[in-house]
Amino acid sequence: MSEENLNNTRSDEQSPVSSQPTNKKGFFRTFISRHTGVFVLLCLLIAVVIFAFIRIKLLERSFNKQQEALRVRYENKVDSLLQADRLTTAKVFSWAVRGELIRDNRDQINQYFMNFVKESGVKKIKLIDPVSAKAIISTDKKDEGLVFADPTFFTEEIAVRHLDSVTQIISPVMGLNKKIGILVIEYE
Repeated sequence: MSEENLNNTRSDEQSPVSSQPTNKKGFFRTFISRHTGVFVLLCLLIAVVIFAFIRIKLLERSFNKQQEALRVRYENKVDSLLQADRLTTAKVFSWAVRGELIRDNRDQINQYFMNFVKESGVKKIKLIDPVSAKAIISTDKKDEGLVFADPTFFTEEIAVRHLDSVTQIISPVMGLNKKIGILVIEYE
């Protein structure tokens, strides 16, 4: 064999190796061109799935925001109803205390306090003398005799104070002409 024939044989042997990668690119292109409809549908399906996932996430966020707003509104409504109920209870309780104060029946007032403090959420109750500002009767016996000079206690209307985890309802106990006591109910 001559050198020329050997070169031709070598180039023939090398040709299939070098043309093989171009045939692969050509194969994918021809495969895609033959199945264009399938690829278009596949791309549309992927786009629809992505759109659906995005839409679901947006709806979930919107739902969570609405649910949180509803929860906050509900809690505010429950808190306002609870406070209104406590104010009404304090007002009625001060009337009972007033009746016993006019009769000078402190033992009965103490019984009222001991029974009322057993109710859920009630922490402490005290009756303050408006003249001396001392606690006359209290469910916490350590408070009896202590002076309470806070100006909030000496209002003419029912007042509500929020201190840390305690809510105080301060209700004046009115006699015929003057204030005869100050009822302080502490709720947890």
